[in-house]
Amino acid sequence: MKFGIRKRSFKKSFSAMTTGRLKRAVKRQVLPFYGKKGAGWIKNPKKALYNAVYHRVTIKSPLPYLGSDNKKVTRRSNMAFSTYIETADNDNVAESIATSYKALTVGSGNFEQLKQDLTEVYDNRLKLKKELSKSKIIYYLTYLFNSKDKRQAKKDIIEKLSNAVEHAYIDLNFEVKLKDAHLWMECCETFEEVMKSDKIWDLTSRKDTNRYRERTIASESVDRKIVVARDHKSLEFIKSDVDNIYIPNVNGPDIYIFPAFIVLFKNYKQFSIHDIQQVNISVTATGFHEEDGVSGDATVVGQTYKYTNKNGTPDKRFANNYTIPVVRYGDLRLDSDGGINDRYLFSNFDKFTEFSKALTKFVQVNLKVSVQK
Repeated sequence: MKFGIRKRSFKKSFSAMTTGRLKRAVKRQVLPFYGKKGAGWIKNPKKALYNAVYHRVTIKSPLPYLGSDNKKVTRRSNMAFSTYIETADNDNVAESIATSYKALTVGSGNFEQLKQDLTEVYDNRLKLKKELSKSKIIYYLTYLFNSKDKRQAKKDIIEKLSNAVEHAYIDLNFEVKLKDAHLWMECCETFEEVMKSDKIWDLTSRKDTNRYRERTIASESVDRKIVVARDHKSLEFIKSDVDNIYIPNVNGPDIYIFPAFIVLFKNYKQFSIHDIQQVNISVTATGFHEEDGVSGDATVVGQTYKYTNKNGTPDKRFANNYTIPVVRYGDLRLDSDGGINDRYLFSNFDKFTEFSKALTKFVQVNLKVSVQK
């Protein structure tokens, strides 16, 4: 038995600080006496007796250590939505429903308010989903170690949290502020047709070519990936009186375009909002040297060679200098100072042209900004 000043264990202090709240909650369900006062006398009476005497004949070490008992209590008591797991009859769930729902008429002058409200709803929904996942884990464990009444109490919590998640959204009204809402609907309809192109590529990188060294007339070379998943999607935390344009992103967050803003979102891990008037949108035609096969809906506008002279004629110094078809694709680019930098190619140029006209007209009438063509 030791006497006097206790020896501080930094390893044990750090372990106590980093033990997750979910881990403790699971242990409480698996081990009936975990965290209960007096459980040590049942589990190991000899050690419990030793500790009881030890804490009476020694004093706390004056040395600094990691964390404190008071800090641990404060951290747990301030944990957002912590009472959802602890009790069944909780009124905070109903309060979160009232504060989650927001209605807003969207115009060109209230983007900052929109961004703030969207971020608030997004953060609240994220917290609710995390608490819902934890509650479901604890509910499944009640089948092993809890009574039927406690199991029903946990089930009630899950139902309240599920209802809270469903009501954590923002309701946006665009038609009141748009001069011609029909033009936006035309943009959405024509883009849906563009998404039916035989091939759609997401350009992941590009670089300028050295025409002299590479013996080509192409101005740039790109890396591209085929977009496979094309089903239309909407954001579950945004309800709107108009539809949105959805563009899947192969190497980053997906793009959701609304009449007044653009949202980048993927799996509640990547999320940002951008004013559409601060985003450069370019809809152009591009001649692509296609070596991977021409799709059925693409338009071939010419041909070139693997190795060419400056004037486009074949370089006869190369024996296997085969011809390459030049195909006209629709080229959509979005970039901004806020971090948007995406580019897509669409094989069906005719459908892309219709979308280009619809988008240009909508922007000119409703936003009074130009679209690069």
